[in-house]
Amino acid sequence: MSAEAAGRTRVEDAFLGYLRGLERDPAAMAALRRSVDGSAAALAQAHRYVVPFLPKESAPWREAPMYLVAALFAGHPAVGAGRDETLGAAFRKMALGPDGKPLESVERRFVALLAVDVADIGYPLRQAISLLKAREVPVCWERLLRDLLSWGHPDGWVQKRWARDFWGDRTPSKENNEGEHHVS
Repeated sequence: MSAEAAGRTRVEDAFLGYLRGLERDPAAMAALRRSVDGSAAALAQAHRYVVPFLPKESAPWREAPMYLVAALFAGHPAVGAGRDETLGAAFRKMALGPDGKPLESVERRFVALLAVDVADIGYPLRQAISLLKAREVPVCWERLLRDLLSWGHPDGWVQKRWARDFWGDRTPSKENNEGEHHVS
């Protein structure tokens, strides 16, 4: 990891640590939750919590994920996921049906999330986090922030990793000689 990347990771970790400290401040959490709509008035209330962690020479592609994660965290601050667990792994925990296969409705939402362009990710990600909250599935906020900062990468490595974490290894079922697959 380069020194610049390590510095970014430290800032991101400090930012998430700061957000966790705000859990005891209902006014701060409310201001951050309201900022999810992206309106100028709501963002103005969130600036005091996010701006101190933005680099001096910040770019919109770096700022937007920090505001979005702050807003989503305020709505579902449950932590407990592994340090490097992607949203794909969180969706997998939520989605497995009694037969060990992903529930079709959750799988459709997950596929739609993977297909979203970085500029349009706010609303579907908000829906995804709401679903995780309803099912009491925690989120690794550090990983989500790092992933959002790389979401628009041309090779789509974040989306591929989420997909691997959701569908996992698919091996031919030993119980079914028709070639069906199962999630292991």
